[in-house]
Amino acid sequence: MESIKGLIGELIYLSKHVAPVFGLNDAVSFWKGPEGSSQDFAVNNTAVEVKCQSGSSKPYVRITSAEQLDPQLPEGFLTVFTIATADEDDKEKFTLNSLIEELRIALQTASEPARERFEDLLYLAGYVNSEAYDEYNFSVIAVKSFQLKEGFPRLLTSEIPAGIDNVTYNLSLEAC
Repeated sequence: MESIKGLIGELIYLSKHVAPVFGLNDAVSFWKGPEGSSQDFAVNNTAVEVKCQSGSSKPYVRITSAEQLDPQLPEGFLTVFTIATADEDDKEKFTLNSLIEELRIALQTASEPARERFEDLLYLAGYVNSEAYDEYNFSVIAVKSFQLKEGFPRLLTSEIPAGIDNVTYNLSLEAC
């Protein structure tokens, strides 16, 4: 389950936050995470790093590089989805497969390049359709978004001493 949370968060952000504002063609073009970009989305002049945590976990998210919270675009945000295991009768429940199928259906009216890019990004993210993903029902119980500005608790690439090549750290959401 841990390995699919990141993809779940990015797909929720794409379908529920970006596509309703910009349309699916643009939303898919803004999705950069599976390509190894520093942030998961580049929406015009705004970079967005998306994280997904379980409701039962400690209020921390893992930052896997200083670049994740140090965008090169004029504005940056960290968006954190908290998900929980959903009951079978929960009307808001979803699985990883159902999220992807919902987007594939919606993309039927989008451009062919957008459909192809979506499939390419799923491949790059390591997604392979598996019935095992249908065993876990989730629901979003909270979403928080933080602007990455002065005073936000993060490591900036410009402040990392020479000789330190890579950093990974836990960010306390309570400190944000």
